[in-house]
Amino acid sequence: MVTVARIETGDSKITIDEVKSYIHLIGNERDDELQVMLDAAIAAVEDYCNISLRPTTWKLSQDLATDNQKLFYPPVIEVVSINDYDGSQLQYKVLQDIVYIDTASSFICTYKTGEAEDANRYKAAVLAYTGLLFDGNDDNNSFNIVMSRYLPYRML
Repeated sequence: MVTVARIETGDSKITIDEVKSYIHLIGNERDDELQVMLDAAIAAVEDYCNISLRPTTWKLSQDLATDNQKLFYPPVIEVVSINDYDGSQLQYKVLQDIVYIDTASSFICTYKTGEAEDANRYKAAVLAYTGLLFDGNDDNNSFNIVMSRYLPYRML
């Protein structure tokens, strides 16, 4: 089984001011709440499209012995480490977004991604979903309606 988790996220180019303009909100009283919603919307769009919209450090755990693994949420800019479950460092090479391990094994990979070149393409989806979250429409159906226009850009 493969598990991928965000360890650390960088700043997004989408700002709270853009969100407030999109949802027609004046004032700063709810900025902290909006930031949480914006972060959630960015993560949801990243998960749906398998793309990185901001610099992020990831931890991928692969339970099954394998000698290669696709790294999710491209573009991958750096593989920080690949260790087996005992903590021993494994030898590897990376070609594009696939890591090749010299010996098939279960492993934990820590890697960093940057912002995708076409990240602006997804800005409208992030703003729309943030607006839905702000309005209390956080059901899966609302998200699917927003993301339906991004299906051609989804990278599986």
